[in-house]
Amino acid sequence: MIQVTSERIKTNAVVVAGTDSANIDLISERGSFQPRNIVVPTEIASDFFVTDFKVGRNSQFISCGAVPAGFFTRVCDCDPRVNDPRVSDPRVSDPRVSDPRVSDPHDRGSFAFDRLPRGMTMTLSVTNTNAEAKTFEACVEGDLRATDLDGEKGRRAFIGLGHTIVPPRRTAVVAVQAQVVFKPENLYVPQEVIEPRTIWSQILARSKVATPLRFTHLHVVDLRVVGSCVKNFMDGTKKFNCSVMLPGDWLCVDVFNDSDAPLAFYGAVVGELC
Repeated sequence: MIQVTSERIKTNAVVVAGTDSANIDLISERGSFQPRNIVVPTEIASDFFVTDFKVGRNSQFISCGAVPAGFFTRVCDCDPRVNDPRVSDPRVSDPRVSDPRVSDPHDRGSFAFDRLPRGMTMTLSVTNTNAEAKTFEACVEGDLRATDLDGEKGRRAFIGLGHTIVPPRRTAVVAVQAQVVFKPENLYVPQEVIEPRTIWSQILARSKVATPLRFTHLHVVDLRVVGSCVKNFMDGTKKFNCSVMLPGDWLCVDVFNDSDAPLAFYGAVVGELC
């Protein structure tokens, strides 16, 4: 029997200059490593985007869109258990937010990352969204194996929606492509986009709800796949009615800004490889 143990590989703390980017290497020195999740500390997540994650020379992103670092925090807004009917009253705070059993990123399922042979390098590419320098650190969690045989990969994947400025009183279309067959399931929007930070806003951002998602002044009015076919996710049934994306299809998110000032929209869509 092949021995498998849990492992966390941490980055060094790296100072990233204002609006600059950095590539941060991680090495498995104890054996073959199967990455499962990236974990970014909550307190620094709003300051960074993760623009790529490579195992060896191979990117693990299925699209070129940047992903908010908040997507990789331990309390992630795409936790499917937010649909639990016991958490339905917006006036009641969610006690599970501070519960470590709930915030463990393994609860989201393992992402479909390649195995890292002993001595090879993983690389996290990040961008500082601030004008001043900020310190970035993170870790990659996974399984350490005694051999270089491939272990079972996860099926979860994500598409970053990048960073879009939505003009006042206008609708912007955020469009990204996947390079593989992908079934979108949940929309993730960071808390700084959906302020004020009410638990009801967080439930909307994490759940499989339909028309429209209201984030203060930004409203997601439609999500659809455009390419080999056109299918809307939001069909009025209060379900995230997702179709399968084929390579080359476009995932389009229509975002309306009802304020008198330009606002930034960014996020990610999480789902499964098919």
